[in-house]
Amino acid sequence: NATALEVIGASASDKLVIIMVGLPGTGKTHIAKRICRFVSFFHDIPSRLFNSSEYRRKLFGAKLPASFYDPNNKDALEKRGKACEAALADLIDYMKQDGVRVGL
Repeated sequence: NATALEVIGASASDKLVIIMVGLPGTGKTHIAKRICRFVSFFHDIPSRLFNSSEYRRKLFGAKLPASFYDPNNKDALEKRGKACEAALADLIDYMKQDGVRVGL
C-alpha cells in the first residue's frame, strides 16, 4: 500500500501554499476549510488555514464601517495591509517547521 506522500508524489520535506483570492462572499474560506480538512484527514498531512479576515477582526474588531473597505481610505488600507502581513508572517513561521505541510 502506498503512503499518502507516495500517492501525491511528495517528499518528506515538501511544502504547499495555496492562496485564495476573489470577490467577497464567493466561497474562498469555505473551499479553503474543505481543502484543509481533506488534506489533514485523508492524507494525514498537517495543514492550517490563515484567514486575513480573522487577523483583521483580531486587530481592529469585528464591527467595521463600510468605509473601512473603501480603496480611497488610506488609513484603512494600511490597517488591512497589517492584517495581511500578520497572516503572512504566521504562514511563513508555520511553513518553516519540519516535514510536509500545507498552508492556505
